[in-house]
Parts: sequence; C-alpha cells; structure tokens
Amino acid sequence: SILAITQELHEAEQEHYAHMEEIEKNTHAIQQKLKTFVQQVEDLLERQEYDAVEMYASEFLEQSSLGDHDSVCGNELVNALVNYWQPIFRRFGVTMQITISLGARNPIEPLHMTAILGNLLRNAGEALARVPEGQDRLLNLTLQQLGGAFVIVLDNSFDGQLKQDEEQNYLSSKRGFTERGVGLDSIRSSVEQCGGTFTIQVQGQRFESSVVLPLQSALE
Repeated sequence: SILAITQELHEAEQEHYAHMEEIEKNTHAIQQKLKTFVQQVEDLLERQEYDAVEMYASEFLEQSSLGDHDSVCGNELVNALVNYWQPIFRRFGVTMQITISLGARNPIEPLHMTAILGNLLRNAGEALARVPEGQDRLLNLTLQQLGGAFVIVLDNSFDGQLKQDEEQNYLSSKRGFTERGVGLDSIRSSVEQCGGTFTIQVQGQRFESSVVLPLQSALE
C-alpha cells in the first residue's frame, strides 16, 4: 500500500510538470499573438488609418483565444479542477461536452470535491490516453444539483480492456491489472463519508462513473 501511494504521488508530480509545460506553451502562443497585434496596430497608426485600427482591434478580440482557462461555472474549485485537465484532453484530441450548473457555494466539502472530481478526471485522462490513434476520444462531464442531491456523471471512451477482482472491483491497468486503483478507492472513501453512492457502468468502449451525494451545509 505504501509503495502504491508513493507511486501515485510520483505520477501526480509528473502530471503537475506536464501541466506547467502546457501553461508555458500557451503563454508563448499568447505572447506571439499580442506581438503580431501590436505590430499591426503600429503600422496602421503610422499610416493614420484610425478607423482600421478600431476594426482590427474588434476582430482580434472576437477571434483570438488568449488562454484555455475559461470559467466553466461559478465555483472556483470546480473551475480549477476542470481547467487543469482541459488542456491535456485537448492535447489528446478529445471531443468534450461539459455541462456544469453550480454557483459559488460548494455543494460538498472542498476536500471531498477535490478527491472525487479530481480522481474522476484523472482516471478519464489515463483511459483516454490509451485509446488507439484513429478511434474517437470522447468525454462528457455533468455536474448539477437535483433537489437535495449533488450529481456528478463522467462518461468517457476507453480501450475496452477491463479486469475485476473477486469482489468485482476494477483493477488498475497501470499495475498490469494486479491491484485495485488508488484513485477509485479514494473516490469510494469520500463518497462513503458523504453518505452518497458511486456506480460504474460499462457499455462497449464507454466507461460511465456516476456519483450522487446528499447536499451538505455549503461552504463559501
């Protein structure tokens, strides 16, 4: 167990490094876009084409994407978790459908939100990375409050290879299907502490995880 946790921490560090590399590439791309924009504006100003400057600036702001870190909802914690993974999913060529209806208040404890949503996204990322080239890589994520419950549903493609132990727990492909995944155990632990339910359904090469939690006293 100690070895498994140590390995998970090492992999988390590698993911953090990869994320920092992605930020560096995005920053360089933004700098290049802004440099081109400034050069074009200077040329237009030098020719005293002031109306053209206004038109060019408007078109630039409409067409340019200056970053991947858009707000997906009003909740800062969920934004941070989703925006961590979105550039990685894009790098894999994943087609994403994200539907989140949350305000600023946290529907569950931030620690449990991080453990549940963070591990769901991480497991999806690892599964999508193993999908062979040329096959569809799809991810659908929904977070919403329904009555007195908070629901998370994540549906993603995978390579179709799964194994379970005698207790029907899914085994980690990273460990050659010999041990349970630490991520799924972490999700189960938080779900149990919140008094909720965690279910997994597999249909062909689609893996769907569903979490239903009773709403707790929300924290800012």
